[in-house]
Amino acid sequence: MKKIIVTLTFLVITQTFSFAQLKTSSSFGFRYIMPTDATADAYDNGWGLTGTSNFDIIPILGITVVGSWSTLSGKDALVDDQGNIIYANDLSIIGFTAGPYIKLGFLDLGVKGGYYFDDIHEWVILPFAEIDFWKISIGGEYKATEDVKWFSAYLNYNF
Repeated sequence: MKKIIVTLTFLVITQTFSFAQLKTSSSFGFRYIMPTDATADAYDNGWGLTGTSNFDIIPILGITVVGSWSTLSGKDALVDDQGNIIYANDLSIIGFTAGPYIKLGFLDLGVKGGYYFDDIHEWVILPFAEIDFWKISIGGEYKATEDVKWFSAYLNYNF
């Protein structure tokens, strides 16, 4: 899977046409993260910052590239299977993802793949949906892979 993501990213970046010919947009925003499954037992809700660039390949298809930083606060105390009290450390997560999306009017549906690092190191696949209103985008994505799982909602300002 890693080889496929790297290969697709390389092919997109090295297309014969110039990115200057593509319609592009950028945005900056905030996201609210809600841990799910076992992650919710160890971490409280968190927040993050995102920077996004979108490249329209054809009128209905585009590619999004996202850089993000997020944090999840560890809950004060947990009890493990043996009854021991343990403490979860706060997580700082830096990620870079990219992927295709389909534009259906003001609704964008897609999937991003990439890598998260800092306190967690893992490859991710994130399905997402986004609604665009003039200069504002509201969206959500779901991270259901590996150990740390969450749903995040985000609000971006498009410029």
